[in-house]
Parts: sequence; structure tokens; C-alpha cells
Amino acid sequence: MFRVEFSKYSDIMNKIMDEQTTLEVHLSAEYSQNVPKKFSDITPEEWAEYDFENGTEYSLNYYRNNKPYCEVLIDSMTISLSYYNDINFLKKDLMTCFSREI
Repeated sequence: MFRVEFSKYSDIMNKIMDEQTTLEVHLSAEYSQNVPKKFSDITPEEWAEYDFENGTEYSLNYYRNNKPYCEVLIDSMTISLSYYNDINFLKKDLMTCFSREI
């Protein structure tokens, strides 16, 4: 059985960030220090929906049997799937990318 969550793997921390930290990382990457006021109280789920509708970057992690299986990174140009190894490290060299048409 698969479970999905709005989260991102951090190469610096070598772990999957929680949804709130992932949201903060995406907002700072998208807007630097000038996050619009309309996003001040946004939830991770609302941000993922906004990203999907507007073609901005967001990430999802899929879990199989409660173990990280793959991270899906979606931006305006591509959809990338990176897979986890047996010790929950994201293997960026094992990746599938798709071009995205909008």
C-alpha cells in the first residue's frame, strides 16, 4: 500500500523534512524573503494545490509499507522521480524524468 505526503528530501540533513519545513523551504525558494501575505497562513496541502494549478515547484514523497519509496519533484518543465535505497537515502543517480507540457 502506498501513502503520499507533501515533503522533500534534504541533502544537507540526509533525511525527509516534515511537511511544514518543506513548505517553508518551497516558499523561501519561490519568494526569497518576500513571501506574499496571502501565503502567511497557508497549509502544506493548500500550497501543493496552488503549485499544481500554477506550475511552480513542489515535491511529494511516496511511502510503500511505511518506508520511503520515491520522491516526485514537479516544476514548470519536468516531473522527476528519485528512488530511495534500503537505508532511506535518496539516490539521485536512479532517476526518471519526464518533460512537462503545459
